[in-house]
Amino acid sequence: MSFAKWLGFETKEEQERKRRQYLKRLYRFGQAEMDWEERILRDLFPRARDLTTHKYAAIALRDRLIAARERNAEIASGELESAQPVQEEREIALWGKAQAFRALKEEEKTLILRMVGLELQSRSAEELPDADAVRGSLPRA
Repeated sequence: MSFAKWLGFETKEEQERKRRQYLKRLYRFGQAEMDWEERILRDLFPRARDLTTHKYAAIALRDRLIAARERNAEIASGELESAQPVQEEREIALWGKAQAFRALKEEEKTLILRMVGLELQSRSAEELPDADAVRGSLPRA
């Protein structure tokens, strides 16, 4: 065991490997999906000067939903015995109440929820929805 591991430190290489794994988990279609997210957020919120909160909200929601689906798959496969399935509706409600996103309007949260939901349903980068599909029947933000 190396001294760094004994103290709980990670090398830059280990940190970078974990970062890449995390991004691959969140963005199944790689850079194309990241570029799509940036473009869609700009289209959905053209009046926003800074999209940092919107982007963070999308990442946090995507992470919650993916984690819930992964846990439910582990439960279904028998890897986790006597565990209760994670309810996606509960995860969405907790996300919507998070202190970090209180500055977002309810309509903005709804659009982010729709964006992430449609994104997770997509089977390829080519199937990712455009801003009009995300908006659905909502008026422009």
